[in-house]
Amino acid sequence: MTGINGIVVARDPAKCKVRVQFPDRDELVSDWIPVGQRKTLGDFDYWLPDDGTQVYCLMDENCEAGVVLCAIYSDVDVPPVADGNLFYKKFSDGTIIQYDRAGHKLTADIKGEIDAKADIQAVVTSPLVKAIASTKVVCDTPLTECTGNLSVAGGITCIGSFGASGGAISTPGTIESTGGDVKDSIRTMAADRSIYNGHTHNDPQGGSTGQPNQGM
Repeated sequence: MTGINGIVVARDPAKCKVRVQFPDRDELVSDWIPVGQRKTLGDFDYWLPDDGTQVYCLMDENCEAGVVLCAIYSDVDVPPVADGNLFYKKFSDGTIIQYDRAGHKLTADIKGEIDAKADIQAVVTSPLVKAIASTKVVCDTPLTECTGNLSVAGGITCIGSFGASGGAISTPGTIESTGGDVKDSIRTMAADRSIYNGHTHNDPQGGSTGQPNQGM
């Protein structure tokens, strides 16, 4: 068996095989040969080089049968980064996943969607977890629990149901407004303070008292 460079000219994705042309062997094209993977039983790995990729192969003396060991860079297909501390992957759609071991930073720039599923539970442990969304964040769950304090810079809208009482907010503590008002379906508490019932009381000295002229 001989190690030799070649160029992928055809692919069979179903069988994870390619045909390789060898410029140093009078442009000879191999038969379908497998592409080496890290694991193929129990755990599976799948990575197929594109047409035109320069690869390093281990071939028989006639360059007909063998295996693709890996893809290699060349003067034409140069490395996308030059940093020995980076683990780096860039996909043809522009998605980039990299880890910088010197900076201790994992970066993912995804051009499409992220779809992650955990059958048991997903746990994220960090001093700070920050989610930034340009439109909204949706929590599709029967119950959301916050074990600590909740600080909201914007407004809160409750439109769901709470038992038979509609969208209710229940707390054993105090609900306080530091600059606004509290309002129900009739009026605000500030409006309630200006309401009073004009009525009189009997005066023990005779006659009756005057009507109240102050709100609550």
